[in-house]
Amino acid sequence: MLNAFWVIPFLPLLGFVVNGLGIKWMPRKAAGLLACGVVGVAFAIGVGALIELAGMPVGERQITRTLFPW
Repeated sequence: MLNAFWVIPFLPLLGFVVNGLGIKWMPRKAAGLLACGVVGVAFAIGVGALIELAGMPVGERQITRTLFPW
């Protein structure tokens, strides 16, 4: 789960973009399911990462990912 940790903020953003751009062609029920689904999946990844971090030794409980170089 720690490899997918960076996905957590992008899943709700993806749901927002799809719902925002697809509001004309997407039924309301599907838009609601999509919105709840992406937040639920992000939550599940977060809980999985928390459980994985809790199983590590105290000194190694940190995540460092470089997404973009400065």
